[in-house]
Amino acid sequence: MLIQPLGAEHIDDVARLHSASLTGLLTRLGVRAARAFYTGAVRAPLCIGFACTESGSLRGFVLGSVDPEGLRKEVMRGNRQQVLAGVF
Repeated sequence: MLIQPLGAEHIDDVARLHSASLTGLLTRLGVRAARAFYTGAVRAPLCIGFACTESGSLRGFVLGSVDPEGLRKEVMRGNRQQVLAGVF
């Protein structure tokens, strides 16, 4: 088992796991929207996240921020087109 900083290489698996396991707006919007959110989040200075992998497969992840509202704004500001494309 390996725990490492959440990065671009984890985004597709994180989006699928999020959509399959969690509830809420992002899940209702679908995998594309989740992928767009996590793409923006891993680039955002306010984000901290980790991925747990085993034998190359994602087993879990955690993502957070000391300023969740600020993180949401950063994700939208830096990735608006992808987030909106994921919704529609």
